Amino acid sequence: MAIASEWPTPPDIFEYYRRSIDALTALKLTTVGAVPVGSRFEGMPQDDVQVALVNLRNDLDQSAVLLLVASFEATLQVDFHERVTRKKKDRVSKELRKLWYSNLQRHGRTRWITVEEIVDVWRKHIGQTVIIGNFKQLVLYRHWLAHGRYWVQKSGLLLIDPFDAWQRGVALFNVLPGFQGLVAAWQQNDE
Repeated sequence: MAIASEWPTPPDIFEYYRRSIDALTALKLTTVGAVPVGSRFEGMPQDDVQVALVNLRNDLDQSAVLLLVASFEATLQVDFHERVTRKKKDRVSKELRKLWYSNLQRHGRTRWITVEEIVDVWRKHIGQTVIIGNFKQLVLYRHWLAHGRYWVQKSGLLLIDPFDAWQRGVALFNVLPGFQGLVAAWQQNDE
């Protein structure tokens, strides 16, 4: 698999979310007195406009969570592929390569290694079961969002907002050796 040279990073997505909230707030303020002519809100009673804006915010929150978790996963997948192809010598890299090659032997081709499998390897080496469990719970929630929300959601999370998703992702990368510099860069962009 060829890795893209650039993809949306978690800070990029978090900034997009914050700007969208600002835009939604500005829209809400403009609709308090009168609805802009030609907008989808034209002709709606004020209470219906407010309900529509609340629904827009909820959809924005869930979209941002989906994008954030996908970006966290991309970060883990890129690291995984680098460890496999560069044949790094640390214990985690050796274990990830073992996972990769055992899948290759079992299936006769390389099968996608899931983010859950990757963090399970990390958990065996660093512990941090609560932080990793919280992240895996977030991944389950993302699967539910990504696949249309048609089944009963079983992650244990009723609704999670992007700030909570951000904190869970940052907590994970803070405990993974070699990722602290990345988190520091993310948080520097967050200020």
